[in-house]
Amino acid sequence: MHIDLYLVLGSACRRTPRRLDRYGGGALMTPMLVLLFGVTPSAAIASDLMAAFFMKPAGVVIHWRRKTVNTGVVRYLCYGSVPAAFFGPT
Repeated sequence: MHIDLYLVLGSACRRTPRRLDRYGGGALMTPMLVLLFGVTPSAAIASDLMAAFFMKPAGVVIHWRRKTVNTGVVRYLCYGSVPAAFFGPT
């Protein structure tokens, strides 16, 4: 198995600001893979989607068990995001 040292360092550099400001680093990872490392856009997007497929439900379970979910805010967010998920792509 070949490990690209520059890719590992790039990922570490991307993770550091994310941990400092608590914003999602996924918005930085896909462009970095495409522009700096020459990964095809479809592979970069697929890797981001696969990571989200496993990590987001795990985060939901963790926060639900800890009772740190504000269901009132979630309800208001769903009012806009659920219809947009169905009508946005059309």
